[in-house]
Amino acid sequence: MPSHLRNQLGTIGRYRVIERLGRGGMGEVYLAEDPTLRRQVAIKLLAEEVARDPERRHRFVREAVAASALTHPHVAVVYEAGETDDGEAYICMEYIAGETLAARLARERLSIDDAVRISREIADALDEAYRRGIVHRDIKPANVMIDDRGRVKVVDFGIAKIAERVSTNLTTATQETAAGAVMGTLQYMSPEQASGGHVDHRSDLFSLGVVMYEMITGRRPGTSVETPDCPRPLARIVMKCLEKERERRYQTAAELLADLDAMGGRSRAPLVAVAIIAVLAIAAVAWVLTRSTPPRTSIQPPRAANRSVAVLPFVNMSADASNAFIADGMTEEVINALAQVPALHVVSRTSSFAFKGQSSDIRTIGNKLGVASVVEGSVQRAGDRLRVTAQLINVDDGYHLWSERYDRKVDDLFAVQDEIAHAVASALRVRIAGAAVIQQPTRDLIAYEAYVKARQSAGIWTRSTFDRALIDYQQAIDRDPSFAAAYAGRAEVYSLLDHRAGLTTQPTSETYRLAIEAAQKALSIDPDSSEAHGALGHIYMHQGRFAEADAQLQRSLTLNPNAATSHLWLGVLRRVQRRNADAIAETSTALKLDPLNELILNVGATNFTLGGQFERSAVIARRGLQANREYGDLYLTLARAEMMQGHFEKAREALDRAARVTEPPASVEESRALLLAFEGRHDEALSDLRRIEREKKNPSPEVMLRGYAAAGDIDDALRWVEKLMRERPNYARLSLDLGPHPAFAAFRKDPRFVSFRHQLGLSSRHTRLRSHVDVRG
Repeated sequence: MPSHLRNQLGTIGRYRVIERLGRGGMGEVYLAEDPTLRRQVAIKLLAEEVARDPERRHRFVREAVAASALTHPHVAVVYEAGETDDGEAYICMEYIAGETLAARLARERLSIDDAVRISREIADALDEAYRRGIVHRDIKPANVMIDDRGRVKVVDFGIAKIAERVSTNLTTATQETAAGAVMGTLQYMSPEQASGGHVDHRSDLFSLGVVMYEMITGRRPGTSVETPDCPRPLARIVMKCLEKERERRYQTAAELLADLDAMGGRSRAPLVAVAIIAVLAIAAVAWVLTRSTPPRTSIQPPRAANRSVAVLPFVNMSADASNAFIADGMTEEVINALAQVPALHVVSRTSSFAFKGQSSDIRTIGNKLGVASVVEGSVQRAGDRLRVTAQLINVDDGYHLWSERYDRKVDDLFAVQDEIAHAVASALRVRIAGAAVIQQPTRDLIAYEAYVKARQSAGIWTRSTFDRALIDYQQAIDRDPSFAAAYAGRAEVYSLLDHRAGLTTQPTSETYRLAIEAAQKALSIDPDSSEAHGALGHIYMHQGRFAEADAQLQRSLTLNPNAATSHLWLGVLRRVQRRNADAIAETSTALKLDPLNELILNVGATNFTLGGQFERSAVIARRGLQANREYGDLYLTLARAEMMQGHFEKAREALDRAARVTEPPASVEESRALLLAFEGRHDEALSDLRRIEREKKNPSPEVMLRGYAAAGDIDDALRWVEKLMRERPNYARLSLDLGPHPAFAAFRKDPRFVSFRHQLGLSSRHTRLRSHVDVRG
C-alpha cells in the first residue's frame, strides 16, 4: 500500500515536507526543511517496487551512507540516510535551487563553451568519486543539476548501484526504464552495463560521453555513432568516451579532465586574447635576451626513443564478419608503410596482432611492446562505402596525438591506408619519403582478401595453418598473377617449413626450391619487396651461400629497416660466421621490433646461448613463456640456457614442463641425457643416449651429438655430426655451434670436427667470449 506521504504532505523522519518536486527512477523527491539546522533539503523516498524488499531497502541505506562520505563542489552532498517509522527508506541530500541539465537541454541548445565547462565539472566530480571507490552507474542529464549560478551538481551518487541489482535482463530493463522503475537509464548505459556485465568507473565515463554528445549535437548518439560536429579535439574526447570496449576508453576521469583542460581554453576568446598578449610579451623578452645568438625553432622534436609505435589490429565494425579482412589488411599495410621510415621504431605485425580481440590497457600494451605510442582504429563497410577511424595515442597519458575519420568508397581502401600512415608519421614529426608509400598491391578485392587470410594463417605454426596459408596465397595469385606480395608471402612460408618437425612431408630441397622460385617471381614484379629479399637471404644462408645471403638480407633491411625477421636471420648468419658481437646486435634489434613473436623469441634466445650470454637467453625464454605457457621448444631453449649456467634444477624443471605441454617437443629425452652430461654424470648420460638410439625412431641429431660431446664420447658425437650432415646438410650449418662451455672444449678442438665445419663452409675461427659459467653446478 502506498504511504500517506505519497498522497499528502507531512513529515519524513524529522524533516517537514514542503512540496513534491517530482518522480524519478529511484522514487519520489520532495523539498523539505530540516527543523534543527533550519535549512532546505531534498528528500528522496525509495520507490515502492524496491521498498517492499527488506534486503534491497537496507542495502539502499548502506550505499547512501557510503556516498555521504563524498564531498566535492560539484557533488550534491548526502546528509543522512535512514528509514521512517513506517519502514520506508529515504535519503536526505543537499537541495539545489536551479534546474536539471535535462530541462536545460529541452529548452535550448548549449554553446560549445558551456558544453565543455559542464563536461569538465561532471568529470571533476567523477574523479573525486572514483578516488573514494564510488561508482555512480546512472550518469544522465536528469541527474545533473545546474544551480542558479550556473554551477554543476551531480546527484544520486552511490544510489543507482541498488537499482542496477533489481534487474539485469535487457528486455526487462527497457520495460522498467520506460515505466520509471528502479533501473539505470538504458539510453545512457555503457554496453557492459546494458548487457548485465561488470560495471566500473569506465562505465560512468561512457555515460558521460553520451551526455557530452547530447549537449553538443542536441541528440543522443544512435547505434552507429557519428563523430559530433564540433572542434576536432572535443570530438576526439567524446568518441574516446563512447568506445564500446572499456579498455579503449579513458581509463580514469583524471585522463579525461587533462584532455578537456588541454583544449578547453581554445574556444574562449578572452582567454585566447590574454594568451596571445602573454606570448607576445614573452617573445619580446626572449628576443632581447637572445638576439646575439642564432635563432632556434620553438618546437623541439620528440626524443628518438619516443618515435616508437605499434599499430594495433583495427576493429571490424561491419555488420558482416566476413569483412574482417579489410580491418586486418588496414593494420598490415599501415605497419608496412611506417616500417619503411628509418627514423621510426615500428613493432612488427606478429606482436601487434597478439592483441587482436583483446581488451588491454594502453599502458599495458605499450609496456609489453616497448613503444611510446600506439595506433588504433576501426573499419566499417556498408555496401561500397567504407568508414575508417584511426587515432594515435600517447602511451604514458592516453592523450590523443592525432585522430581522423575517413568516409570513402571501398575502392579507396589503399588511399586511406596511405593517408593514415602519412598522418601518423607527421604526428610523430618524421617524414615518409616519396617512395615509401602504400602502393596498391592488387585491384582485386577477392585476391586481397585471400592474401590477408594467408598472412593470418602463416602466423600460427602448425601444419594445417601453413597449408592453409599456401592455399590462400595461391588463390590470391590465381586471381591476380601480378600480386607480388602474395608471391613473397608464399616464399616466406616455404622458407620456414624445415624449422619445426611435422610442418611438411616434402624434402627440404623441394621446399627451398619453391621458396626461391616464389621469391624470384615476387622480385621480378616488385624489385623492392623487402619480404622477398628476406626470404631469399634466409634460404641462401641455409644453403651456405653466405655472401648472397648477406646481400639479400642487407637489401631487405635497406628497404624496410623495421623488418624483424630479416634482422633475426642476419643475426643467425653473423653467429654462423662467428661474428658474435654483430649477431647479438641484430638479434637484439629483432627482439625489440617483434617482442612477442615466438619464432624470434626462440631463435633469439638460442643465438644468445650460443653467443655465451646464457643469463640473457634464459630471460628471453621466460618472457616468451609468459605469453605462451604451451610453447614446448622454448622450454627446451630455457633448459639449455640454465644447464649452461650450471642451474641444473632449473633446467630439470624446464624439461619437466616441456614434457607436460599439449604437444611436447620430440627431443625431451635427449635433452635429459644432455643435462646428465652437464651435471658430470657421464655414465648415466651415455647409458641414456644409447638407450634412446635403440628405442627411438628418429632422435634429434643436434641434441644427441651435444650429449655425447658433453659426456666425453667424441667418437659417437662425430658419428652424429656425420648423420646430421647426411640427412640435413643445409640445416647442419646452423646447428653445429655448441656454445662456449668447457664441457664441449675437447670436441670443438678435434680435427675431425673442424674438418666437418670446413666441408660446410663454416669458419673455424673462435671469438673470445666471457660466459661466466660455473661448471661446478
